[in-house]
Amino acid sequence: MNTLSKGTIIAVLLVAILIFGGIAAYADTFPSPEPFEIWSEDETMVFRWTLIENREAQARFYRSGELIYTIDKLPSRGVTARNFIFSQDFRHFMFMPTTGFEVALEFYSNGELVKTHYIRELVRNMNNVSQTVTMAMWRTWLPNAEPPTDSIAENDVLRIMTIENVMYEFDLTTGAILYRSGNSSVSLRNSAIIVGGVVIVGVIVLLLLKRRNRHHS
Repeated sequence: MNTLSKGTIIAVLLVAILIFGGIAAYADTFPSPEPFEIWSEDETMVFRWTLIENREAQARFYRSGELIYTIDKLPSRGVTARNFIFSQDFRHFMFMPTTGFEVALEFYSNGELVKTHYIRELVRNMNNVSQTVTMAMWRTWLPNAEPPTDSIAENDVLRIMTIENVMYEFDLTTGAILYRSGNSSVSLRNSAIIVGGVVIVGVIVLLLLKRRNRHHS
C-alpha cells in the first residue's frame, strides 16, 4: 500500500480538527446583564438582583420593605430570573448557574448557602456532558414542566432531569436529594457525533488512497 503524502496527512488532520474542534467548543453569546426582581405571590417579599461588577452580582431580599439579607458575589453572566426557584414561603431558593463546568445547583436558606450539588455528582458519565466555551450541558427537558428543565411539585420538591435522562427530586428547603430515578439509559448524542466524525475522516482517507492508487496505476 502506498504511503500518504505530507499534504494528504495535513489535509486529513485539518478535517479532523474542524470536526472535533466544533464538538469541543461553541461560542457563547449572552445579552448584557439586567437587574430584575422576583416577588412573592402576596407581594410582601421581593428578591432584587443587581449587577455590581462585570461578572458578579448582588442579591437583596426584602420583607414588607425591610432588608432581611444580602448575598454578594453571585455570577452574573447569562443569569435571569429563570435561574432561581423559590420555596412556597419564599424563605428558600435554588440557584442554577448558567455558566461554569463544576457547580450544578446551589440551595440557599434565609440567605445562607446550605447545599451545593456538582455536575460530576449528578451525572454518572461526564463524557455525556457536552461543553461550550463557558457552559456544561448537563440537563435535558423534563416532560410537561414549565420551564422545561425544572418542575416544582407539592411540598417544595424540585424535579430536574439530567442529560442521561435521570430524574432527581430535591428538597427545595435543604437541597437534599429525595429521589433519583433508576433509568440507566444515557444520552448517546456525543458518542454519535464522535463516531460520525471518525466515519467522515475514514471515508476521506479511503477516497484519497483510491485516488492516489489510480494515479500510480
